[in-house]
Amino acid sequence: MRNFYRKRAEGVSSMVRLVIVDFIRLMLIVMIAISIINNRNLVLTVAILGFVSTFLPWMLKRFFNIRFPAKAEVIILLFIYGVLLYSGIHNVSFVFWWWNILLKFGAAIILGFVMFTVMFIS
Repeated sequence: MRNFYRKRAEGVSSMVRLVIVDFIRLMLIVMIAISIINNRNLVLTVAILGFVSTFLPWMLKRFFNIRFPAKAEVIILLFIYGVLLYSGIHNVSFVFWWWNILLKFGAAIILGFVMFTVMFIS
């Protein structure tokens, strides 16, 4: 009975991850289209790099057999989305003084998760 609930919870978290990842990818595609229309090359480059980075967990799993939990993958992708959209395009750091502190703290936590995963696998 315990395994049933564990598998069901993994299925639900995987489905939530899929919805969030697809939403972020859709927003990045919209950002790419708008930057092409407005001839904003820097935003276009950052949006393309962000779009490619959403496929990194899949590539790591496929080629190196490194698996991230669904929750960690969603947190990393939301962080990438926040950095690209709010910092790069809307310049939120001019309005909120704590935005850069939050992003650096988030980057440190994510880097720690990634390094812990690499050390754990090695």
